[in-house]
Amino acid sequence: MYTNDLSANVLVYGQKKCNWCGAASAQMTRNGYPNPADRIWYSQLDLWNTIQLHNSTVPADAPWATDPHGLTGCLQSLNNPAGVDWEEFAKPSANALLFEILYWMDRRSYPTPTLINRGGHWVVIVGYVTDVQPVSGSHPALQAITINDPEPHNVGTTSTFSAAQWSAGPWNGSVMYSGTWLNKYVAVIEPPIQAGSVEMPSVRRTGETLLSPPQAAGFANRWIRQFELVRKPKYAFLADERTVAGPPLLVQEGIGPRPLAETPYYYIVPFGFSHDFAEGGSQLTRVWSWSTRSTEPLKKSRLSASPFVIFHDGKLWRLSRPCCIGITASSKTWKRRYASSPARSPTSVPIHFGRSNCAIARFTSIKQGNCMANSCPASPEIRSELEPSVCLRR
Repeated sequence: MYTNDLSANVLVYGQKKCNWCGAASAQMTRNGYPNPADRIWYSQLDLWNTIQLHNSTVPADAPWATDPHGLTGCLQSLNNPAGVDWEEFAKPSANALLFEILYWMDRRSYPTPTLINRGGHWVVIVGYVTDVQPVSGSHPALQAITINDPEPHNVGTTSTFSAAQWSAGPWNGSVMYSGTWLNKYVAVIEPPIQAGSVEMPSVRRTGETLLSPPQAAGFANRWIRQFELVRKPKYAFLADERTVAGPPLLVQEGIGPRPLAETPYYYIVPFGFSHDFAEGGSQLTRVWSWSTRSTEPLKKSRLSASPFVIFHDGKLWRLSRPCCIGITASSKTWKRRYASSPARSPTSVPIHFGRSNCAIARFTSIKQGNCMANSCPASPEIRSELEPSVCLRR
């Protein structure tokens, strides 16, 4: 296996506003250059304003908050050292674009802003694992990929996906919005590259037999070993003999009008120290993994109701109710399924497990305008307290 991990160079910044994922990605990228002396921190407000100066002027591209032209022009204008050249790449082939990303990350060690969720969100690729080094003329097979995601707001997350999870989840399709980048996969790369492609294995994400919770925990542990996560500083505690897996949580992947029999399900497996407990007695969780090996179609709800507590960003977050709806679910749907508001304390907030970014999204307070509050998965009873950390706009 060949590993390229830039995550230690690239700090995670959460986006400050609902449609500032592009500005936050520019912030992470510009402050994550390979030479520490070349790193510069810019505020997201300054980056947002610079992006607007470079956004496309084509009328069909007007709905974009940060389009590829804007992000490329922004990065290119940020007082770069000699020889740095950011280029926009839009390809109809996901594999061809991925080769360009991996090749130049290997050659130059710069993080790469990339569009995911069919063009709906910007993230920054900071690492990957392939079977062979992605050099000119090679055909590497992706094994895993790591991203810095500006969601949740003001926090951000670092997530590692297997190749199958990446291709079936965040990168499951080209840009779906009309205009310049329709039907293209898009990234902003330093610098351009000759033609090539990367192979990504695929897996069937639905089936006839539901994994048991112990099987899900077993897959999670095998995945941790396979990709040697304990070698990464953020996951080093997994090597501690006191680390234990908590009760796996089964989640329905709820996005799009998909028939129930074709809807994938996955487990979230929390990990923590055996001696760590929150004040209320819940197991304290420090990292989580998920397994998506199979599903049980045409059955009723398969959500585990076991709560646990997450330690993140120096605070305790109580997982009060795992949520299995997608970002397009209406408030009526949310109310019908999850209307009972859980008991809350000053350190407890609900956490939404949707497949919006294949990450955890946190809710705090509803906003109007860009967040499209009328489409947010929040019940009317707690609408004043919830804000979607994943915006339905680009």
